Amino acid sequence: MDDNTAREDLRLKLMEAEAILKEAEEEYALFVRQLQVYEDVIKQQKEKIRLIKATSQFHLQ
Repeated sequence: MDDNTAREDLRLKLMEAEAILKEAEEEYALFVRQLQVYEDVIKQQKEKIRLIKATSQFHLQ
C-alpha cells in the first residue's frame, strides 16, 4: 500500500468514525431528553399520590 492509498484509507476511516460518533451523540441526547420526561412524570405522579393521600386522610378523620 503506498502512502497516498494509506492516507486515503485513514481519511475514510476517520470520516466513518466521526459519523458514528455523531450518531451516538444524537442518540445520547434523545436518551437524556427521555429521562427528563420520565423524571417529570414520576414527580407528577408522586404529587398526585401525595394529594390523594392528604385528601383521603382529611375525609377519613
